[in-house]
Amino acid sequence: MEMLSPDATDALIRLARDVDADLGVHLYIDRGDGLLEVVASVRAGHALTSPEAAVVEPADGAGAGERLRRWLPGHRDEDAPSAPGASAHLTLPDERAGLLVLERVRSEPFSDEDLAIARVKARQLVSNVATRLGPRPIAWSAQLEAVQSVAAQLTRLTDVAEISAALCTQTQRVVAFDNARVYVLREDGRVLDPVAFRPHAREYHGESVAGLRVTVGEGITGWVAQTGQQLIVDDAARDPRAVHIPGSNELPEESMLLAPLRSESRVIGVVVLSRLGLARFSDDELRLLGVLADQAAVAIENARLLSQRDRHVAELQALLDIAEAGDGASDERDLAGVLASKLRSAAHMDACLIARWDAESGRLSPIGADGRPLIGPERDLASQRTLRHVLMNDEPVWLDPSVEDLEPAELSRLHQLGGAATMLLPLSTGGRVTGLLELISETPGRRFSLSETKLLRAMANQAASALENARLVRRLRDAAETDLVTGVYSHRHLQDRVRQETARAARAHSPLSVLMIDLDDFKRVNDEHGHQAGDRVLRAIAGALRAAVRTSDVVARYGGDEFVVLMPDTDMAEAEHVAARAEAAVADLEHPMADGPSVRVTCSVGLALHPRDGRSGKELLRAADARMYRRKRARPTGDLGRGARSSPSTESPTRMDVSPSIEPAPAGPALGN
Repeated sequence: MEMLSPDATDALIRLARDVDADLGVHLYIDRGDGLLEVVASVRAGHALTSPEAAVVEPADGAGAGERLRRWLPGHRDEDAPSAPGASAHLTLPDERAGLLVLERVRSEPFSDEDLAIARVKARQLVSNVATRLGPRPIAWSAQLEAVQSVAAQLTRLTDVAEISAALCTQTQRVVAFDNARVYVLREDGRVLDPVAFRPHAREYHGESVAGLRVTVGEGITGWVAQTGQQLIVDDAARDPRAVHIPGSNELPEESMLLAPLRSESRVIGVVVLSRLGLARFSDDELRLLGVLADQAAVAIENARLLSQRDRHVAELQALLDIAEAGDGASDERDLAGVLASKLRSAAHMDACLIARWDAESGRLSPIGADGRPLIGPERDLASQRTLRHVLMNDEPVWLDPSVEDLEPAELSRLHQLGGAATMLLPLSTGGRVTGLLELISETPGRRFSLSETKLLRAMANQAASALENARLVRRLRDAAETDLVTGVYSHRHLQDRVRQETARAARAHSPLSVLMIDLDDFKRVNDEHGHQAGDRVLRAIAGALRAAVRTSDVVARYGGDEFVVLMPDTDMAEAEHVAARAEAAVADLEHPMADGPSVRVTCSVGLALHPRDGRSGKELLRAADARMYRRKRARPTGDLGRGARSSPSTESPTRMDVSPSIEPAPAGPALGN
C-alpha cells in the first residue's frame, strides 16, 4: 500500500479533527484494476496502522458503505461496543476514482460545511497520491466502445438542443467532469450560445444562459472557437484568456478541457468540460473528447439541415399557392417559364426574362422567359456596371435611353432584347440575391410608380423563393431515391424502375433480368463488431457491386443485407456473367475491423427473367428471391457466412439457379423488408 507523505497525513488528521470524524477518515484510490486500495486512514488524533488487505471492490447502493466499513482499518471489530453513529462517503472527481469515508461516534449527520471542507482537503490528498502513483491508465477498449455508443446515440437525434443535452450527459461515460457546457455558433458567425450545460458539482449551479453566452474570441471558449484548436487548461483562474462568468462562483482551482465542434473545417461550436482542482485532465481525455466533438458536430449539422429542409418545404407549399404559379412545373426551368409569364402579365410589359445568379462564380445563367426566346449565353458582369449594382446591392434599376444615357453594354443588351426600355429587378430570398428579373418594354418613356415598384419587388421575391424551393424539392426527391447507408438506389426507386422496365420490356419484347443478392450470415458482422462496422461493410459491398455491373444496370438496396440488380435488355446468358462478377466482387472484398482482424463476406444470388418468370415487377422479384433462398439452402451450412471469418472459397462461382420452376417464397415478407 502506497502511503501519504507526513505532511499530507497531518492534513488528513486535521481534517478528521475539523469535521469531528472521531472514528476515522479513510482515503481510497483505485489502484488501476478496478479495486479500491486504502492509502490513508486516520482518527482525529493520529494515523492508524493499515492492514495490507485493505482492498475493496467499489459498489453502489445502500449496502456499499457497510461493505466498505468491514475493510476499513479504523473500523471496530465485532467486539466493539457499537457501530459508527454517522458516516459519509464522497466520490472524488479524479482520474484515479478516489473515495473518502468519514465516520463519527455521534449520530448527527455530517453537515454541508463539513462535506465542503472534506472535498477541498481530499482533492489535495488525491493530487498528492496521483503524483506518486502516476495517472490511472485508460482502458482504451472500454473507452472507445463508450465513444461509439455515445456517437450512435447522437446520430439518432434530430434536434440541436437534444443533441447538445445528450452530449453533456453522455460524455460522463468517457471523461469524468464536474461541469459540461455545449456552445453552438449562431448563423451570424459571431455569438456562441450555451445550448446545454450540466453541472455535476454545486459550485456551478449559479450558471445561466445569459451569463455563459460569449462571442468568438472572448474568453477561453471564444479562443477555441476562433482558432479551432483543442485545449487543456490546467489552471483556468490564472489563464490570461479567462473571463468571469456572471452569476458563477469564483473558483480558485479549476481545470478545463475544450474541443471545437467542426463541420467541414468550419467551427460550429465548442464543448467544454470543467473539473475542480488543478491539472485534472490528460492528453488521452482530450483525444477522446475530440472524437466525441467531431461526432456531435456531424449530428448537429444534420439536425440543422433537417430543420432547414422542413422549413423550406413548408415555405414552398405556401409560395407555390400564390397565383398557382408553380402548378404543373416539373423543374426549375419549367417553373421559371411559368413565373416569367405571370410576372410579365402583372407588370403589363412586353417580355420577361429570368436568370439565375451564382454569387461565387459570378455567372448569370438564363433559365426562363416569356415574350422572348430564352436568350443566352451566360453574361459577363465585368463589362456591365449597372447590372453589377443591381445584383450586389439588391436594388432595382430602370433603364431607358430616352431618359438618360446608357453605357454601350446596356444599349447592346436592349438591342439584343428588342426593347425600348427595361426594368432590372434582383431576385432575392433569405437575405441574398439569387437571380435577375428583366422586364422589357417596347414603348419608350414607360415609368413605374413607387407602389408599382414595391409590388414588382414583392412578386420578384416570391418568384425567387419559389425557384429556390423548387430546386430544394428536386434535391429532396433525389435524396429519397438514394439509400443513405450504401449510396446505391433505395427500395422506393427500385420499385418505380421495376414497373417502368417491365412495361418497356413488354412493349418492346426485349429481355429483362433481375438479380437478387443476399449476404450470407451478415448478422455476425453486426453482432461481433457493431452496426457502425456493419454499415461500413454494406457501403463497401454496394460500391463493389456498382463496379462489377454495367453502367446500364440498376443497383439498389432491397432491405437489410439484400441487394437487387435490375438489368434491362439483358438475356439470361449475359445476366449470368453479370451475376458471377457481382458474386466474385463481394467475396473478394476484405473489410478491416477496428476491434479485430479483417473480415470477408460471401453472398447468395438468384436470377429471374422477364417474361418467363413473371410479367410484373412483383413476380420477378419474388422469383429471384425464391431462387436465391433455394441456392442458399443448397450450400453446405459451413459455407454460409464463412467469409465473415476467413478467406472466401477459391472455387469458381457456380452456375446460377435458372430453373424455370419457381419455389414458393420463404416464410416471412419477401418484399418491402
